Amino acid sequence: MATKAGATFTTAGTTNNAAISTASLYRLDTSGSAQVITGIAAGRDGQYLTLVSADASLGFTLNNLDGGSSAANQISTGTGAAITVPAGSSINLIYDATSSLWRVSGAAAGASGSGVTTIGALDGQTKSANGAVIVSNTLYLQTADASFAGLVSTGTQTFAGSKTFTGAATTFTPNADSTNVFQIQDNSGDGLFTVDSTNDEIEFGKASDTAGKIVFYNGTNSNTASIVSGVTTSSYSLTLPVSGPAVSQCLQTDSGTATQLVFGNCAGGGSGDSVFANGSAANDANFIDTTASGTVTGVTINLATGPNPDEINVSIGNASATVAGAVTTGTQTLAGDKTLSGSTTFTGNVNQTGATTFGTGTGNVSLNGNTTV
Repeated sequence: MATKAGATFTTAGTTNNAAISTASLYRLDTSGSAQVITGIAAGRDGQYLTLVSADASLGFTLNNLDGGSSAANQISTGTGAAITVPAGSSINLIYDATSSLWRVSGAAAGASGSGVTTIGALDGQTKSANGAVIVSNTLYLQTADASFAGLVSTGTQTFAGSKTFTGAATTFTPNADSTNVFQIQDNSGDGLFTVDSTNDEIEFGKASDTAGKIVFYNGTNSNTASIVSGVTTSSYSLTLPVSGPAVSQCLQTDSGTATQLVFGNCAGGGSGDSVFANGSAANDANFIDTTASGTVTGVTINLATGPNPDEINVSIGNASATVAGAVTTGTQTLAGDKTLSGSTTFTGNVNQTGATTFGTGTGNVSLNGNTTV
């Protein structure tokens, strides 16, 4: 469909009842002041009219229901205010015979009335609780922060309120590494969980403020297992074993490198230190009391769990006329033949009782002092 073009409308300034309705297309161009049209000569019912702002620099304005023109020639812009059509743009109107006026049916980008026709600079106005601000014909969007709703930008932002990410995967990629590239804090601002991309590590707690703690829940009951950082005299690191454990092995330090953890045989079911017997590891060792007899020394084992580590006390029984044991500095009666092969000195009295023989062997016997035979 082709529309008929009328002669270019060149009248400068304000025009009432403009005679630009006999054709369907008019160009508005003037060498004088900007053109303002208060009304257009009435057209036919349903007639379409296109006005083009053809001036190199000046636009034109259509006034809304301006009394300067006859009622049947007036224009309803639909915005309640005048519309300015900038240079290079156009606007469409249709004549409504029932209401006896022209109605704006469409405008090109850049045409301005009381509605929004332009997007302003991001954060170009003071932020609003509504998330955006309208000034005249311009809509100003804003970025979200801790106090206002808004857009997510490419810059640094702080968000308020709970946020839920429902995607299958969420990836955070920093534009530069940092010692706190990602952090979860408590309400006091103390770090509970920190990702350090500079040193490729994850940190729990905050130095000199919050102890690091990891709590593990199980799928059967509400009981938990926790790992808590204690007060240390200096920083240290532990290296995990290079392979998994065998049955009945426990986690312990390596014999050569203190900070290297290894899996080894457990003592007492995995709760004690390693026990060796004559150089061989004792698997799940159990210390048992020994009952004294005429040929076996009695041994008593006592476990003291108060100290850390636990203490094991070993008591050896004394020898007597009926059991073997240790020779003490006190009075004892010893049973069985005894042979003393070295020089023997008795500083106290020596008594021989019973019908027994005192033999001297083949060596010399010296008796000093009174001797009664």
